[in-house]
Order: sequence, then C-alpha cells, then structure tokens
Amino acid sequence: MIKYNSSMTQELSYDQIIKEIKHEFMVYRNGIVADTLRKGGINHKIIFGLQLPGITQIARNLGQRFSSEQLQVLARSLWEDKNVRESRLLACRLYPADLLTKDEATQMCKDVITSEEADILTFALLRHTPWLETIYKELSEAATDGKKYSANTTEEDIASSEKSFILKSLRRFLP
Repeated sequence: MIKYNSSMTQELSYDQIIKEIKHEFMVYRNGIVADTLRKGGINHKIIFGLQLPGITQIARNLGQRFSSEQLQVLARSLWEDKNVRESRLLACRLYPADLLTKDEATQMCKDVITSEEADILTFALLRHTPWLETIYKELSEAATDGKKYSANTTEEDIASSEKSFILKSLRRFLP
C-alpha cells in the first residue's frame, strides 16, 4: 500500500499521486480476474483485475491521508480515465458525497461505461446524496427520448435504452 505522510502529500502533485495509485494497481493486479472480466465483456483498455475489497482498501488508505477537497480532485481525475477499470471504480469510492453536485452526479451517470461502474457509483456514492430519486427520474425521462408512452409502457421498454444499467442500479436504492 502507498504510505503517505503529511509532508509528502504537500510535495506531490496530483499527477504524481495518480501515478502512484496506478503503480499500486499494478502491484495488486490479478491476471485471472482481469482475463475473466475481459471474457465477460468489460471493455476497458486496461483491466488490472483488482477485486472490490482491494479497491475499497486503497480508497480507505487515501481517505485517511487527504482532505475532502483533495479527494474530490483525485476522484475527478480518476473518473476521467475511461481506459482503466480500476480508476473508475476507485473514483466512486473516493469522491466525497457531500461535495458532489447534482449536475456532476447526473453527468457521472451519463458517463457510465459498464454495469459494474453503475453499481459501484450508485452504491458507494449516489445513495449518500439527496438527489438519487431526482436523478433517476431525469434519466428515466431522457431514456424515453422525450416520447410519451402509454400506460402500457413497461420498465423493460425504458430498460432497452443504451445506458439502462445506471437506471437499474439507481432503482435499487429508491425509497
């Protein structure tokens, strides 16, 4: 695990910290899991094969060493890395829910690439925000492409839209 002390975190740039995080991904990579994920259809260019408990532990360690504002910057940077599976999942764990705006949360939902991302984004971050239901409604309406459906419209009709897995994940946490 990366060991940061307070003076080290002040001296390192965010790019250097991201580089160290990715080095940690490399150290804990699991080729068997990575191959299984690739065969299962995960389409990230780079898959290290870290399992969720390992990603959670990395997030926990970083959370102890950085302020909420620093974690927010790191999470945004990791989320933008659409090529690396573990970067996207770690971003969901790192982002402080109290600093996430509704617009940013909605955009993250729209940017989801896989059902795994949708589940982790919803479970680790969005369910801790006050707008889960609002975002679900907005995305559901957008999924229908503005068309008005009859009373016979089913959730399967909406679920056939391109990014339906985020809707399914959000729905699990609705009241």
